[in-house]
Amino acid sequence: MWWSLNVHVGVIPLGILAPEFGLSLRQGIAASVIGTCMGALCTGFTGTLGPKLGLRQIACSRYSFGFWGAKLCSVLNVVIGGGFAVVNYVSVHVISLSIPVAHILLRWS
Repeated sequence: MWWSLNVHVGVIPLGILAPEFGLSLRQGIAASVIGTCMGALCTGFTGTLGPKLGLRQIACSRYSFGFWGAKLCSVLNVVIGGGFAVVNYVSVHVISLSIPVAHILLRWS
């Protein structure tokens, strides 16, 4: 499920940034794979805390970070979600402009 949610148009610009940081194609692919695995491990680990403690995930974050720390995590989650939404909207808009009919319909760019 998580793989299908993270494979979308918004990830393409992130992969294109590897040469900007001086990475070769192999190094860029390796960095993407390592970053994806680290993110999956963190998500998987926090997902195992719920059944172990008998709590939902939001309650587990309160257990781990305290009441105000969990609020900070919630705010950061909203900010990160908004950033991903902006990346997705801009990427899809640029891709849709490459379609001749969409260019006529989306002249506001």
